[in-house]
Amino acid sequence: MNPKVSICIPAYKQPDSILRTLESIKRQDFLDFEVVVSDDTPDESVYRACERFRTCFPIQYLKNDKSLGSPGNWNKAVDAASGKYIKIMHHDDYFSDNASLGAFVALLDDHPGAGFAFSGSNNVDQNGQLRFVHSAKKKQVETLRRNQNVLFFGNFIGAPSATIYRKDLGVRFDENLKWVVDLDFYYSIVRLNSHFCYTEKPLVSVCIGGDDRVTSACENNKCVEIYEWFYFYKKLRNIDSSCFCYFNFFWNLLKKYKIYSSQEIFACGVNFQVPGYVEHILSCLGVFRRIADVKVVNPVLRVMCFWCWVFRERYLLK
Repeated sequence: MNPKVSICIPAYKQPDSILRTLESIKRQDFLDFEVVVSDDTPDESVYRACERFRTCFPIQYLKNDKSLGSPGNWNKAVDAASGKYIKIMHHDDYFSDNASLGAFVALLDDHPGAGFAFSGSNNVDQNGQLRFVHSAKKKQVETLRRNQNVLFFGNFIGAPSATIYRKDLGVRFDENLKWVVDLDFYYSIVRLNSHFCYTEKPLVSVCIGGDDRVTSACENNKCVEIYEWFYFYKKLRNIDSSCFCYFNFFWNLLKKYKIYSSQEIFACGVNFQVPGYVEHILSCLGVFRRIADVKVVNPVLRVMCFWCWVFRERYLLK
């Protein structure tokens, strides 16, 4: 008989961290689960850590001959899962207390129409010391129910470890992405089923500030950020091009990397037409690049360029 929930752990090195994760799983009051570990580690350290729990709960260990990276490693664990619910747990994150897994399961059990649920999280350092508690604001959650595009502007859901979802939705992590892959996944799943559940209680502890290979490879990487944000944007539906939020987002992104032409965007791997207002932003930044970096001038210039775009779209092109 299949378990109610599969706890999927994409692993890469750091055996001490995964030991802490597995210890937190061992302490759970809810017992109808399996653990699936997909391991990108080149040595046997994670395997040996997993073997210590072989008699504690059902555990499936998958060794990748070739490193899949994220999110390929995430998808492999999910593909091998047999549970009704999928509980992603990164190898350096862990359940906050012994009732956490049961609370996650209850969110979906108590709301049969919901396909997805998420919780607050304790954000801790490498030593397990609490740095801050992350939780979505009530207004953010309410907005998400009406408009899934809000996820484009910020990850208030949190890390994948703070989520659970129904496997039969069939949503996978997009392997074309690394930097915004979690936002893209959340967007895809709530677009498919807009009924979701949330608790602000921090059911997981998420490790921050560690040796994260994805962060180190992607953070402040021009080509990665430019490509992934445009790729993600292309998936959005019901976009209001006269909304200042989108204009402001791309203004700041292009200004950050001093991009002044569509050719520079295409050089980052973007192989589709960019929105018209992005072309307008490029024109404005190209003309005013010398003053766009002035703190006092930049906000005024950004708003003026936005209203020029709106006027052009609403009146000049009609």
